[in-house]
Amino acid sequence: MKHAGHAIQSLLLHNGISVTHTAKHMGIQRSTLYNLFEKPHWPLHRIQAIERLTHQDLRALYPQSEYTSPNSYEFRLEQNKFLQEEISQYKSLLDEAWQEIAKLQEIIAKFNRNS
Repeated sequence: MKHAGHAIQSLLLHNGISVTHTAKHMGIQRSTLYNLFEKPHWPLHRIQAIERLTHQDLRALYPQSEYTSPNSYEFRLEQNKFLQEEISQYKSLLDEAWQEIAKLQEIIAKFNRNS
């Protein structure tokens, strides 16, 4: 089986599709996409996003269990770990955002008291 990350990176380069455009299309950060390029296996939904962007058939890169299984909701352990990592990253970003919102609310409250 091909290294999915390298194959997709090559496909994008060959088709002149930028990393920025691809990341926006997939709804992820560019850094996440660069990390994906280093992974030999990608989750099915990520490969399908690339298929929609490039109009290419990438079934040869599908994870074996999802390609052969009629139940697309079955996740392999590595895919589950990958998704858990992404969820953890998003939770951290969300926590940081809420902390910044709280700081801004304090600043606004002080400003309103002084007005």
